[in-house]
Amino acid sequence: MNQPINFDTASFKEFENITQYDMMDTASYFNEYIHYMEKNNKINFRFQTKGCGPIVNVSAPFLKKSIDCVGLVSNDYLNFTQHPKVKQAAIDGINKYGTGAGASPLIGGHHEYHIELEKKLCKFFNRPEGSSIVFTTGIPPTVQPYFLY
Repeated sequence: MNQPINFDTASFKEFENITQYDMMDTASYFNEYIHYMEKNNKINFRFQTKGCGPIVNVSAPFLKKSIDCVGLVSNDYLNFTQHPKVKQAAIDGINKYGTGAGASPLIGGHHEYHIELEKKLCKFFNRPEGSSIVFTTGIPPTVQPYFLY
């Protein structure tokens, strides 16, 4: 089989549209690539990270040593999880409410702290009380406020 992709520099993306191959040829060629990656000890794409925030220490089987990287995939790119006030607020919240997200607000999971947050958001954004809705499900762990106009 003609090899249109250099396995040493290839990524999964390059296998999406190999114009000269049909679906079966592409699958077979991708299988060759996987075997090549296994043979060359490059198959493990899972990275191990240490830390949570904008900078994470990354190690992987194909790295000679761990390296510090900018964590563009973290939901903590502003490093708020390491701030002492945020940590204490989390501890206080667990002590008061326990752990877990509970149910969706639409089926009984609209808690007093959601209402308190909605009021604070209205006040912060200078909107009438009752005009914000906080959705705590859908794109976890992001909390998305919406304002009704």
